[in-house]
Amino acid sequence: TLKVNGFYNLWVKSGELVASMSIAAGTQTIMTVMGNGQANDDGDGGPAAVAGLDGPTAVAAAGDGTIYVADGAAGKIRAIDPAGLVRTIRDRLNFPRSLAVAPDGSLYVVERRGSELGKLSRLSGNTFEQLATGSLKAVAVGPAGQVVALEGNEIRHIAGPAGLLVEGLTNARGLGAISLAFAENGQLLIGGSGLIWSVIGKEISVLAGSGTERSPKTTALAAQLGTITAIAFNAGIPYFLDGTAGLLRRIDTDGTLTTVAGNGYRGSYGSEARFSGNGLALGVSLQSPLGLCALPAGGLLIADRGNHRLLRYLP
Repeated sequence: TLKVNGFYNLWVKSGELVASMSIAAGTQTIMTVMGNGQANDDGDGGPAAVAGLDGPTAVAAAGDGTIYVADGAAGKIRAIDPAGLVRTIRDRLNFPRSLAVAPDGSLYVVERRGSELGKLSRLSGNTFEQLATGSLKAVAVGPAGQVVALEGNEIRHIAGPAGLLVEGLTNARGLGAISLAFAENGQLLIGGSGLIWSVIGKEISVLAGSGTERSPKTTALAAQLGTITAIAFNAGIPYFLDGTAGLLRRIDTDGTLTTVAGNGYRGSYGSEARFSGNGLALGVSLQSPLGLCALPAGGLLIADRGNHRLLRYLP
């Protein structure tokens, strides 16, 4: 059996043993929301924590409490309802890799496998409508309802209020962007290989990266970063996944960059022993963290492809 109460209290059946873990706000912890560690997509109609995830690549949370998970390896989008039950809402997709929820509840989906042509679609009710194709990598929805997609190294306007256009976004090493997220004030953050850019209006600046410092706590501009696979804002503070290092990191308003989850040990991909378990966030091994989103109730969700799990981080 499984009981989810605002995703703070979790009861999981493992064989005949039922374990309870209660997580209080204010404690930096990690807990499994979905996934049993097995590379499969079983479990529709049942509780999320004992369902399978083949290879989760993105996650998004809707205002009604529904959580959407893109399982890129399975070519599916799964939904977790507020009661903690799982269902598949779309299948036969070509590696869904980015999700975003609009204020009207529509779900935007980017599909793209490797270097193939990408596709952006909108799921509204039972209607799945293709909106764009191209070198698409990610999609984001802003506070005013603007929908933008990352295409190559440019930001492409898709729907809602226009006015945001960022072209030729590269750095000195020629490495491009792969992730993006809006803040509530309209600021757009774009993550690439080793850098995070900030876009406010028409002004573009480097927010983090370009340095050589690898310590868990440093200034954002002095930090050496890997590939920024996802970005999300929680209570106005930007968090990001360093997929290369297997870390969740935070950038405070004073420019301090802090590692808040992940022990930096990724182990061997494919090993069932790689997951270090629920508990203190800095003790958990994040194997291939690709998706990140904030929850309305607080905290962040991490789609960890290598661990075949959807995890919740509580700051």
